[in-house]
Amino acid sequence: MIALIDVVGSNVGSLEHALFRLGYHKDRDYYFARSGESLTGASHVILVGVGSAHQAMRALNNHGLTEAITKLTVPVLGICVGMQIMYEFSWETKGLQGAESLEHSPVSCLAIFPGSVKKLAVPNHLSLPHSGWNQLEQNHHFQGNIRPFKQFDSTYVYFVHSYGAPVGGNEVIFYVDYGVKIPALVCCRNFYGTQFHPEKSAQIGSQMLQEFLKLC
Repeated sequence: MIALIDVVGSNVGSLEHALFRLGYHKDRDYYFARSGESLTGASHVILVGVGSAHQAMRALNNHGLTEAITKLTVPVLGICVGMQIMYEFSWETKGLQGAESLEHSPVSCLAIFPGSVKKLAVPNHLSLPHSGWNQLEQNHHFQGNIRPFKQFDSTYVYFVHSYGAPVGGNEVIFYVDYGVKIPALVCCRNFYGTQFHPEKSAQIGSQMLQEFLKLC
């Protein structure tokens, strides 16, 4: 069974539609997870997030999911903010008291991947959020198993975000170029993250979700 973590302000409707198109059905193939205990026995875990890292981490902590996620040994996929909170820290602190101060501290996250998520420093002629379709570019320095996803090199996927993961990490499988390089697909052990939205990326996104759900 696939566990969809549904506590971080995410709208999982698009993800449900994507799973339905792949032949997966609620209660038979997937369920909503809202506590650490509910992840027990899941074959795959998907963490979708919207809003800020601060809000997402507060929700995970309140539902006892933070430690449970980091201890998982099954394939885990974080999407958008769900990917960003897999890093050590995030500077996306909307909703945090005192966040307007230039001296505020970043939010502590799941620390699965090293480094801090920061606001994208794009050239002045480009706008934020980074919204729309962008082409994936393979990171040839990635040391892990790229075979399940190599077929997606140079394909286009859909993004909506203003913050991004650090560039240069060994966990990066694909980048995109939006005036600056932005990690788009990352992996460390059984943990995967997509900055883009596979559930909104048409056929390519559906194929990516299917490849993830084949992992064991």
